[in-house]
Amino acid sequence: MAGFVTFDMDSQERTWSTANWVFAGVVDHVLSLVDDVDIVHELTVCKHHQNVDLKELEDENPEMFRRVIVALQKTCDQIIAGEVKVSVDGVVLDEESQTQYREEVSRLAKLLKG
Repeated sequence: MAGFVTFDMDSQERTWSTANWVFAGVVDHVLSLVDDVDIVHELTVCKHHQNVDLKELEDENPEMFRRVIVALQKTCDQIIAGEVKVSVDGVVLDEESQTQYREEVSRLAKLLKG
């Protein structure tokens, strides 16, 4: 299964598609690092659907879009820097999996920066 962060539904180049465990890990890290009830609610729903549709969010709620982007960017930066231990379902992953996770998160970070 896969998880997605969609920047533009009409462009595969603007979609981050990754293994569900990577997607869930990123969302879980954001949820654990933010203190914003609205972002927590938004991303919890997105996690359930395995998709964060940023284009739709931008169209419907530009302020929430900006807050989610900032939270995702900050979390990606922390993951890439190794500041956040990578775990899935509470189990810290081995170094090879952590490297793979950080590489996938790097792809998302590049898309977030445009």
